[in-house]
Amino acid sequence: MAKHSKRILVADDEESIRRLREYNLRKFGFEPVLVKNGSEAILAASDDLTCVLVDLKMPEVGGLAVLEHLKKAHPDVPVIIMSAVGQLKDADEPEWPHQKEQLASCQGLVSDLQSTGSFCPRMRWKKSNLSSR
Repeated sequence: MAKHSKRILVADDEESIRRLREYNLRKFGFEPVLVKNGSEAILAASDDLTCVLVDLKMPEVGGLAVLEHLKKAHPDVPVIIMSAVGQLKDADEPEWPHQKEQLASCQGLVSDLQSTGSFCPRMRWKKSNLSSR
């Protein structure tokens, strides 16, 4: 993965969500690459991406399938799975394929990013901001 890449792949089947993510990413200086489904995400993925933002539930190829493919094809590119579903247990998806330790390390990474603002340098997160959501 290129150290100074600004490209972020956004995969979501809802155009309004893709456009909202595009707007916010551009505002912080990133170069969003928008795709409308998991198949397009797999084709558009490359090692020079900063990360991939992928919707959990999409027709045909969902977020978990994209994650599994990218773990093999581009193992150094972080993948963030998003969902409008409140909890994974409500998502009608097969058993989450990762160990609790992996999820805990992801939570630690997100906490680090939020506390340091290193993902979005102009944005500083506070625990009070998160607890009010």
